[in-house]
Parts: sequence; structure tokens; C-alpha cells
Amino acid sequence: MKVFKFFAITLAFTAVTAIATAQTKEITSKAEVIAVSQIGDVTDMDFGKLYSLATGYSVTLEMDGAIDKRTSSTLDVPTVSDATIQLATVNIQGEASSTYTIGVPVAAVTLTDIANSANTMSLTDIEIYDMTGNVINIANPRAIGLTSKDKFKVGGTLTLGDAQPVGVYEGTFDITITFE
Repeated sequence: MKVFKFFAITLAFTAVTAIATAQTKEITSKAEVIAVSQIGDVTDMDFGKLYSLATGYSVTLEMDGAIDKRTSSTLDVPTVSDATIQLATVNIQGEASSTYTIGVPVAAVTLTDIANSANTMSLTDIEIYDMTGNVINIANPRAIGLTSKDKFKVGGTLTLGDAQPVGVYEGTFDITITFE
């Protein structure tokens, strides 16, 4: 019978030990709410006034330092002094130091004469510039600045056909911003 007493005492001691070692630990739960990253204001791209010539040519909107500039593929194309020339500007808003990537159309964008839809021109070679005129490599993510803002400019090349019909041409395209 002594064996049963020892067994009963051991069993009671084990039960007391299990209760005595239970502990409680407080866990803190937290979350940070940040501003939604978004595309802010966008200004339109404007090639300005162009001449209709017997032979077609291309005109490119690009940056020359911080200045919007229009150049032509043909040196002898007369230029029209035009204050409306401007690259598109895209404003980005979001959490400071967060990043985003830029996607541009790969296919040509069609500009159509608003008075006669049979008349078109093509916009190609869309290029992205920082505000000082440097070409942005869109394969690399861009950081939103400490001010929670960033912006860039969009240029491209417009091709006019032989004896391009006179008119006002418009077309739209998407710039895709992927916030990371």
C-alpha cells in the first residue's frame, strides 16, 4: 500500500505544478493608416500648330532641361511660334518614400480630326521625363518624395502624313501608375 500513497502524492504534486506555471502575456496590436496613393492633376499634351506639307514628317515633344520643346524629323520643316506647346504633366500623391512604376502605351495612339474622323495621325514613342528634363527609365520604380508628392512629364512623337488634312486632332491614351 505504500506504493499507492507515493503514486497519489506524486500525482497531486504534478497537478499543483501545472497550475502554478500558467502565465499570461499581453500582446499589443497596431496598424498604421496611410494616405491612399493616387494620380492627382494631369495637364494635356499639346503639339501646338503644325503645317500641312506635301511630304509627311514627324514632330517630337521633349524636354530641353526644364523647358518643353518641339523638334522635327525634317530640318526644313517651318515651325510655328506657338505658346501652347507643352508636354503632359502628371502629379502623383501618396505616402512619403513609397514607390510606384509607370506604364505607357506600346501601340501607336491615334489622333483623329474632330471635324472629320477619316483624318488621323499617329502618336508614338511616348517618353517620360523628370521635371529637370532627364528621361525616366520606366523599368525602375520611382519614389514619392518626402512632401508626399511627385510629378513627371510625358512627351512623344506625332507623325503627320503627306498633305495632312487641315483640322484639329485629338486622341487619348492611358498612363498606368502602379503603386507599390
